[in-house]
Amino acid sequence: MARNNVFDKRAPRFQKTIETLSTSESSASLKIVEIEIALVDENPDNESIFNMEGIENLAENIKEYGFYMPITVFKKDDGRYEILMGHRKFRAFSSNPENKTIPAIIREKPETDGDKLKLVIMDNFVARRLSPIDTARAMKKIAETYIAEQRERNDLQGNTKDILAEMFHTSASSVSRHLRLINLIDPLKDLVASDVIAPSAADVILSASNEDEGIQLKVYDAIEAEFEKQKELTEDPSYDFVTTDFVKRVIKSLTAPAASSGEQPEIKTLIGRKKFIKTAKAFGSMFGSLDQSIDKISADEIETLKSLRASIDEMIEKYSNK
Repeated sequence: MARNNVFDKRAPRFQKTIETLSTSESSASLKIVEIEIALVDENPDNESIFNMEGIENLAENIKEYGFYMPITVFKKDDGRYEILMGHRKFRAFSSNPENKTIPAIIREKPETDGDKLKLVIMDNFVARRLSPIDTARAMKKIAETYIAEQRERNDLQGNTKDILAEMFHTSASSVSRHLRLINLIDPLKDLVASDVIAPSAADVILSASNEDEGIQLKVYDAIEAEFEKQKELTEDPSYDFVTTDFVKRVIKSLTAPAASSGEQPEIKTLIGRKKFIKTAKAFGSMFGSLDQSIDKISADEIETLKSLRASIDEMIEKYSNK
């Protein structure tokens, strides 16, 4: 049940960027050499962002067809090498104990951690199809490192999501949707990463649960319970039933009024309370900023504020003793 990745059609653009970065160095530094596998370190951020599935299949392909493209590394101050491009190829090639050296291009050490991470991420985008979760982690990491560094050097200005949208050749709304996926609980992240849940369905879960982990867990339990039913009915069960409509029905069943007592179930209360707290905080923050930027308000606006104050006082009195 494959999903389209926003970056699938953008690979040539990223490849061009990598080629530009590489050819800016001297041709001698881009020569392919054999380096000892024992002296090569993986980038520690790579596996925390991207899944490393399919290594065994890749190792079999390398064994059958050969190692067709070198990895790219830089030399560290301690004399060892760190991978910039080709983590999965390195993992697959080095899994064969007969291989003692690996073909590599040694390039100059990136100036900053952000520059290094940018190369690692672009390599993954070019080399393979990424899951929405991989994409979300990559965007978050780029924002925290590369964009943050560029801002400190006054080399970059503007809204972070707009910058990410430009970097990844997508829309700001797509960036927002991807970043929200990070707020899913791990079991739901796994289902999104494995194409069981589409990003659109995940967005419904996040919105309806107000990103509450307890509610998300109930949704996950409902999905697994339905899958167990599938296993009883067929020898070849699948998660094809997990559509946006299915998720909406699950959420609706969780938030519907209880039939016996007429009371709202606990999950409905949780959603309401979370939304209230979030709105109240945003409201307070808004008034704090407005108070600093507005010199004068009209008589009608003063009356609106008084009415709002009366409603707030009434709510405080109603719930203060509960």
